[in-house]
Amino acid sequence: MLNFLSPKISSFGIDLSDLSIKIVRLKKNGNDFCLASFGRQEIKEGLIENGEIKNESALIATIKKALQNVKGEPLQTKYCVASLPETVSFVQVIKMPLMNKDELIEAMKWEIEARIPLSKDEVYYDWQIINDKHEDHLDVLLGVLPKKTVDPYLDVLKKTGLKPLVFEIEPIATTRALIKDSRSNDPIIIIDLGAKRTSLFIFYGQAIYFSTELPINNYSMIE
Repeated sequence: MLNFLSPKISSFGIDLSDLSIKIVRLKKNGNDFCLASFGRQEIKEGLIENGEIKNESALIATIKKALQNVKGEPLQTKYCVASLPETVSFVQVIKMPLMNKDELIEAMKWEIEARIPLSKDEVYYDWQIINDKHEDHLDVLLGVLPKKTVDPYLDVLKKTGLKPLVFEIEPIATTRALIKDSRSNDPIIIIDLGAKRTSLFIFYGQAIYFSTELPINNYSMIE
């Protein structure tokens, strides 16, 4: 029986950093996944600076070039999952008093106002309970990004002809890719050496507990 109400949507991942665009599409291979399509395109300096888009038209042209030059199987879908830069994001595990879901929804709005130097109307945010086994509190993973950062990425991808399904903060995407079942009983330090900066974050249990960026790049490490 065909299921028209819940069709399976094929998508690919796209990562936009200050200096490059990276594209990956996986496909099912038995019980595992294999690499079907991949590509990397350099971005001219100045198009994106510290995660902020500075030249929309030039970036759109660069993304189109990256899509055309993908290796492996041609991309047959316009749907994508995009990674957003850590530089302007806020990811933190916070402790909340025990309460039901409706109470927590309201309480998280106030937590955002207290912890972020922006109003909740200026940001996109999401959260999830990662541990509800404590007797006196809940551990909640909170992720926040400014709308002024997210909206330009959404506009650029749409103008490129793509259909974004999900935006995800880079450290969360990285830990999901590297840590089996997104769970670890021991703390794990992940270091991501980039062309302009190095990201460092500590993962434990089911969440990132600490993240920072260092003014170190892979070129300075080689020197």
